Amino acid sequence: MSILRHSAWAAAAAIVLTVARFLFAAILARRLSLTDFGQYVYGQWLADLTFMVCSLGAMGAISRYVAEFRHDPGLLTAVVRRWRPFALGLPWVAAAAVPFAAWLSGLSLDANGLALLALLTMTSGLWAMQTAALTGMQRFDLAFGGSVVAAVVLVAGALWMPLDANGPSRVFGLERAQLESLLDSHPHIVYRVMRAITRRVHQTQHRLAAQSAELSNYIFKQHGRY
Repeated sequence: MSILRHSAWAAAAAIVLTVARFLFAAILARRLSLTDFGQYVYGQWLADLTFMVCSLGAMGAISRYVAEFRHDPGLLTAVVRRWRPFALGLPWVAAAAVPFAAWLSGLSLDANGLALLALLTMTSGLWAMQTAALTGMQRFDLAFGGSVVAAVVLVAGALWMPLDANGPSRVFGLERAQLESLLDSHPHIVYRVMRAITRRVHQTQHRLAAQSAELSNYIFKQHGRY
């Protein structure tokens, strides 16, 4: 029963965190511009890769040795004491290294962007270290609780983020019945309104296609532009 219980807690934690990351990315996709969202996705991948290199296998080591010595308090205390400096220090090392990795990969960010990328790397590293320790101690219930807290923070933070806009936005509504009532009395007005809508939609579609091509060139380094 303990195996089933631990498996259920681990699966629930993974599902909650995966759904939260999906919702976080979906909300950001609606609230950020295409270029900013592309930079976020690339930065997330860069942060994960940098921490994986800088972690030096500490997560696997703590999961193994904590699980092996968890029935011996003396050895467990010694292992945790030796591991704690790495758990706290390696995320800081990764956070310090990720700006260099961004420069090396050609990711152009300002000072605020680099600071956020470093903070993301450090937070992800601390979370990974803590999760590895809880996994070794087989405290999957605590890992699930942490995943729930992280999910709430991620989704709430994404919802709190303002929409990408250059100024105050205004929304105008036009009822179909009211517009169709002008077909007989004022056909030129209807024609001009529909022409303006068509032009605006065409401009938006053209701009989105151009931004999509630019993002593809930026990510895959195509056409010699980056």
